[in-house]
Amino acid sequence: MPADLAVATFNVVPQQNLTAKYDRLGRMGLVNRRMWCRRHGYPLVESTPRDDGRPVCWGKLTLLQEALERHEWVLWADSDALALDLDLDADRFCDNGFDLVTQSMDAVHVLAGISVEDGRARWPVNTGVFLLRSCEWSRELLRRADGKSHLVAQPLSGPWQVWDGIGDQEAITEALRDRPEDLSRVAVVEGLQAHPRLYRPGRDLFVHLWGNNAAHRIPATEAESVVARWEDAVGRGGPFPTDVATLHWASIQNGTADVPFDRGGPERFLYAVSPDGRPRT
Repeated sequence: MPADLAVATFNVVPQQNLTAKYDRLGRMGLVNRRMWCRRHGYPLVESTPRDDGRPVCWGKLTLLQEALERHEWVLWADSDALALDLDLDADRFCDNGFDLVTQSMDAVHVLAGISVEDGRARWPVNTGVFLLRSCEWSRELLRRADGKSHLVAQPLSGPWQVWDGIGDQEAITEALRDRPEDLSRVAVVEGLQAHPRLYRPGRDLFVHLWGNNAAHRIPATEAESVVARWEDAVGRGGPFPTDVATLHWASIQNGTADVPFDRGGPERFLYAVSPDGRPRT
């Protein structure tokens, strides 16, 4: 039987935007998520979190707690994650032998020049796309993580403040480190989500276009064309273009080269660099 699985997400657009991350890609993600959920009969939970002074990503902890009261399993997917094969479902990840299911990040750590052992120790879970089973352990994990507001160490200032700062992934990681024995409840799997450079069509459920405020590398007119083409494909439910890495950069790069807040070029986001400075796979 299919699992009693709900899907949770939200997208909050900052008042000031330096990139197409949330007002374009994030909205695409919501359209895509609704379509995918309808295809498989998954209830979708997408209420906007209350403003509690922390980066908005912390709101997923509360939303997940609420959803777990009504469903056996809840899958969280950030709004910058897209399901490019709408026929793939998430039921295969609902393993009742575990309470949290997360994507293996070994391949990402290798791209980043981090040893697999060190990567697993430092980041035992990735909360961009993950699943929780409804049980007291999961609810308690979320409550403990939600209480770790001391991790919000960066000042929330500037037009990027809605999403800036240390967030839910660090909080859940610290909560797991508090009780190392709890890692036995975590299943590390393949095929749940992938960096665009590592995405395998027909095998990976989501491609995750993470990051923001990357260096301006694609001319604005070209970036607009790429994003618009993807918006059209997502709105129609496919077929999807194949230049997902270009969409990634067009969505997360600063709109112009003179923006003072710049998180780095292609290497920072795990891409190789073309001679003209653009990202390449």
